[in-house]
Amino acid sequence: MVRVKICGITNRKSLETAVAAGADALGFVVDVPSSPRNLKAEEAETLMKHTPVFISNVLVTVPENSYSLISLCERLRPDALQVHEVYDIDALCKKPLHPKLIMAVNEKTLNSPHINSEFANFDAVLIDSVVEGKQGGTGTIHDWRVSRSLRVRIKPKPLILAGGLNPENVKSAIQTVQPYAVDVSTGVEMEPGLKDPEKVFEFISKAKEVAL
Repeated sequence: MVRVKICGITNRKSLETAVAAGADALGFVVDVPSSPRNLKAEEAETLMKHTPVFISNVLVTVPENSYSLISLCERLRPDALQVHEVYDIDALCKKPLHPKLIMAVNEKTLNSPHINSEFANFDAVLIDSVVEGKQGGTGTIHDWRVSRSLRVRIKPKPLILAGGLNPENVKSAIQTVQPYAVDVSTGVEMEPGLKDPEKVFEFISKAKEVAL
């Protein structure tokens, strides 16, 4: 059964909705001013404390430097860290209780000659749609055939599928790509940062109907 991450959690109600619907992970966008779902570190810290045991907290961030990244991780102690650039991951891994690492990529960055070696340092790879000037959470669909080819390329490393997913297309996306997990934010919202309970429940239900 595919895992589901509900990303862009900004308030207690959305968190509780995602938990009740059966989410496996919750994503908190921190220190990303360009995102309408951005949280300050203290806001994320408060919300993360309400995440039940066996559900993972995922820190999504674009820090200024490696020092900022390590400081943020030490404060929030997330279960997993999702980044869109390669920082000093070796330094982070030397810290006690360091989080699982998720490398976020898009179809353009897959052409990088160094991408395969960069994957080696991460526990999972997330593929998202590319929109100029934005790191993620755009609600834009990309070619799922690209995602499927990446899944084959990085196997057995887990692939997380994101980008334009919603309750209407998530089953088809999973059947095409066969990812380890799916990640949604915009596709289950009433407005940026405010989750729609009906969409959250429908998305998770349909995602978990698919047998891999």
